[in-house]
Amino acid sequence: MVSADNLNQDVLELIMTFLPNTGLACIALVSRSFYAAIIPKLYRIISFRASHATRFPRVKTAFATISIHPWFATYVRNVDIRTVPLLDSRPHPKFLLEASQAMLKCKNLTSFKCMVIGLPTVLKWVNNKPNLSELQFRATSLTTEQVGMLMQAKKLCHLSLENASCNALDLLPRWAERISSTLTSLTLYMTPDLNEIVLEGALQHLPNLTTLAVIGCHKIDHITVLRLLYLTPLIESLGFTVMETGCPLGLPPPVPHLQHLVLDTQNATYSSMLTSETLMSILPGLQLSSPEIASFIIKSTQRQSELVQDLIKQLLTRQAPTLRRLSILDTTIPVSTIEAICKSCVRLERLDVAFPISEIPGFTKAVGRSKSLRTLIDVDTHTVHGLRRSLNNDNVCTIMEKVPSLQRVVTGQRVWTAMRESQDTVEVAFERRPNQGSSSYWFARHE
Repeated sequence: MVSADNLNQDVLELIMTFLPNTGLACIALVSRSFYAAIIPKLYRIISFRASHATRFPRVKTAFATISIHPWFATYVRNVDIRTVPLLDSRPHPKFLLEASQAMLKCKNLTSFKCMVIGLPTVLKWVNNKPNLSELQFRATSLTTEQVGMLMQAKKLCHLSLENASCNALDLLPRWAERISSTLTSLTLYMTPDLNEIVLEGALQHLPNLTTLAVIGCHKIDHITVLRLLYLTPLIESLGFTVMETGCPLGLPPPVPHLQHLVLDTQNATYSSMLTSETLMSILPGLQLSSPEIASFIIKSTQRQSELVQDLIKQLLTRQAPTLRRLSILDTTIPVSTIEAICKSCVRLERLDVAFPISEIPGFTKAVGRSKSLRTLIDVDTHTVHGLRRSLNNDNVCTIMEKVPSLQRVVTGQRVWTAMRESQDTVEVAFERRPNQGSSSYWFARHE
């Protein structure tokens, strides 16, 4: 009799790669062959978050399991540490020991993310990782010696530094020179000490850069970032903070490959003083050299909602035929603007906006103007205190009936997926996502 246990191990492992991440541990308990086939997928990504820290040491971590079964380390490709368990207000020594022993064995690691402040122990973990291509690190209070340890990763393709210390910034140009042949993505986030000299010193070594995000760095305004684009002519994804400087923008250098644009006004110094002239001056200059922007994200504040509406109108005039994704974060826009978006953007596939729950009929009619929308995401504007109302199953069914192309609606931790038996009949499958936080920045091009 043919059964799953009779399948070749490679075939069974391939089948397991198509399974969702939830419930993998249960699948491993089915049989020995299932156990052996699920291990590569189960340990490919190791994450440690607040939910894991609260259960430590009562529940064994993946690091502890790898220490006991070192051959599991062969399958580890991505490690994402968002927090660590504490003991007497310090990192738990048992956790650090388990994690260190496990990480030393993970020779095939390709991505390492650590957003824990004051944890120099992890710096040793990036050594002897020849395949490490992505590093995301909270570089607060790093010494020059510690930054030198991070610089041992010489084949990085993606580098993200958050809250980088002065020591890290001082060595950034030298680091960029060492990885200039491989680095294609650079993110500098919430780093107040970053200045124009350091940024220019780094970018001059990175002509192959395709992704650049300089967000929340108060000494770097949009004029500085756009001026330095002559050093990175291959840029495809660009993000920066818009600030009121009182200086004219001028004509930015050509960036003909630009497809993903992010504007952040929320983290700008004196953002309440941002004028319409400053915000509206950005798109005209970029359009001359970037006529086909496919993805646009803006993060603003509620008090700037009128400015955002004006910018969206300008965006639709210039980029509506090419837009595939539009995200409007932390501010609300009226239903009329949503309708204009869905009507004008004939190729729009994903829309991230705050759903006006009190105006669901009008909102449903507005998104019904789209013939191409595939994903609709409700974003929290943080303007409603207390319990925020959300969509129900009937609302989602109605929206999906009005938008035949719509496949997925996401609001909070709820995900609705359309199951269409015919053009006129739609059923909705509901699932709840675990609240584990995102490992990507809000301005990331891909999730």
